[in-house]
Amino acid sequence: MALKGFIRYTDDHNRLKEIAERLYGQGLTDETILIDTEFDPCKIHLAPGDVIVVDSLAEVCRGVNSLLTVLLSVSERKAALRSLSEPWLDMTSGFSDWTDLLRGLSQFGQQIVADKTRMGLSKARKQGKTLGRPSGTSPEVARKIQTCLTLYHNSNLPVRKICAISDLNPRTFYRYLNSQNIVPTRRTGRGDQPGESTQAASQE
Repeated sequence: MALKGFIRYTDDHNRLKEIAERLYGQGLTDETILIDTEFDPCKIHLAPGDVIVVDSLAEVCRGVNSLLTVLLSVSERKAALRSLSEPWLDMTSGFSDWTDLLRGLSQFGQQIVADKTRMGLSKARKQGKTLGRPSGTSPEVARKIQTCLTLYHNSNLPVRKICAISDLNPRTFYRYLNSQNIVPTRRTGRGDQPGESTQAASQE
């Protein structure tokens, strides 16, 4: 069995150093730690019985679905993954307590959504966007609008898809965009058709 570490590359060299120090504390060295922009088990050259040690799951995946893909890939190589920040994820234990694993996956998914929401709100503030509850709306509708707004600013999903995810009428969201002087962008992904956002907004 060999310990191998992975760190997702970032321009923040202080953060890289901090993570490396934590991995050093687990017995890893510069020769056994791979630093790359994306996690790829093939690049780590895993052998059966090897254990990949990461500081947090954010180093190897960006959501629950990608985490499951990583776990499957590592498992197929008869290796294991261990996260220092998420002790519930330790493949070396054989997942003896599936309740803890499932609870951990749920919490991880919630944390990813919360982190993306915070990033979206921070980006909106920097761009001078108006935040907070829209006037004249119920708390539930206001929450749905904010969810739509976060997805709108941080993805290329078509508006109808965004509204379907948030369970909000597209017309309500277009009205809000118009009230904030936000011109709907033209999105040609699956859901809206080219020019659909403009047409729907003009019908308000």
